[in-house]
Amino acid sequence: MATHIETIVRNLLAGRSPDTPAAMIQMAYCESARVVTGTLESIAAEVRPSTLSAGNARSRRGGSLRERLDN
Repeated sequence: MATHIETIVRNLLAGRSPDTPAAMIQMAYCESARVVTGTLESIAAEVRPSTLSAGNARSRRGGSLRERLDN
């Protein structure tokens, strides 16, 4: 059974390259926001609940959103 993110990624892949940069922002409205980046091909695995933790987040607070997404 596909998760919500896997369904979104599958729909995006219908018209985009698997190498397209992707980012997920958890709790973007607060200071403890977490940003996870990857590609359309890898993002679903990057944000699975078992892998998304403070120690595995790709980027923590600091810099502008654009800077965090570009890294």
